[in-house]
Amino acid sequence: MTANTKTNEQVKTQRVQITSMLFTLITIGIIVFTTNSSQAQQQEENIIGPLRNVQSVNNVNRQEQQLSSTAEETTASPPAPPQNNEFKKLTPGQSVDFGIIDTPKLSWILSFPNSGENDIITFIHKSTGVTTATNYGQNILSETGRVRFSMVDSIPVYISRPRGPYLYTHHLPIPSTTIPTLTYCGGYCNDCYPGKYMLRRDDFIASCAHSVSFDHFEGTHGPTGEGSYTHNKYDSKLVERAVVIIRNPYHVLQDRFLQYSRAYEHLNHRDHEWLPKFVMNNEGFHHYCKIQAVKYADEESKWYEPSIFSSSLVVPCHGDMYRYINWYNNVFESLDFLDMPYMVIHYDDFDGDYTGVESDMLNFLGLDHGEYSEPPAWYPQGDREFLNDEDKLLLKNFIQSLATPSTLKQIERYL
Repeated sequence: MTANTKTNEQVKTQRVQITSMLFTLITIGIIVFTTNSSQAQQQEENIIGPLRNVQSVNNVNRQEQQLSSTAEETTASPPAPPQNNEFKKLTPGQSVDFGIIDTPKLSWILSFPNSGENDIITFIHKSTGVTTATNYGQNILSETGRVRFSMVDSIPVYISRPRGPYLYTHHLPIPSTTIPTLTYCGGYCNDCYPGKYMLRRDDFIASCAHSVSFDHFEGTHGPTGEGSYTHNKYDSKLVERAVVIIRNPYHVLQDRFLQYSRAYEHLNHRDHEWLPKFVMNNEGFHHYCKIQAVKYADEESKWYEPSIFSSSLVVPCHGDMYRYINWYNNVFESLDFLDMPYMVIHYDDFDGDYTGVESDMLNFLGLDHGEYSEPPAWYPQGDREFLNDEDKLLLKNFIQSLATPSTLKQIERYL
């Protein structure tokens, strides 16, 4: 055996011995570490365990207290409903806070113009002693009972909703139940072609929530009658119910002519054109109707159904009557679509003994007679006698061809 061979064997032997010694040391270290860890965990458990038990007991006690408190709240009687904040809600000329649980909502007063809406609104004021609202903020009713046009700034019903509607009086308190709000909706224009008044249902509903606010210009001696107008639209979901006012269609037709004539009468530069042609009597009324029929014949032939257009040619003031009937068709269709509760008030029913009509209307609106309210006087507007029997027969046939069943049911008493 050579010297090199011996040396290699010795090296191998030494490596095996060293490896064995290292393995033994590692094993001893693991045993010692495991033993120390177990002892440390036991010591920690001896210290923390009692604390954990105390915390668990505290948690249980706390849960029991919470359950006990919840049980007491559940079995206790419910809190009393909030009382009406009268000093806030019944202050004349001030808006109402919106979003409070007892904030009054709106009730639409739906009326085709010249259907006696102003008389009925005045009736509500005097019967209840509370104000109404309007979509047309440029107009307010003064303490003297006169309507002031474009003289006073609009005051919105709701503080946080300046887009309308607006208080119609600034001297009467706001009702705490519901606020009757006048709206003419749309499609009632005078002297206009069919595209202006033949509205679809959705457009009609949107027009019912259309409002106008006004900011007046102050002159040296007070309001000038001029100012800025802003057209707005409020949320129709603010409205919870509606009152539909209906008046004899023949009376409305005649009063529309008178109103239009008076509007021209106030424009001095047009007096020489209007008044000599359309005197406010039977002759002037029929002359006006003939002029309107010729003026819009081409447009009506495009918009009306052929049978309706043919029959309309001999009907006095058929354009205004079409607007009247189409307006109520839209009203009843819209209210049914919105599933909104409503009641119909006939203006003529207020003539004479109106006690029953008054009670029904105020009960529907949730309004009571005011403590210091006056017995309202009633001055109904009657027939102007501009229409003869033949005129009324032509109008009757025209109405029956246009009216929906809901509309016809309400106005057939006048035909």
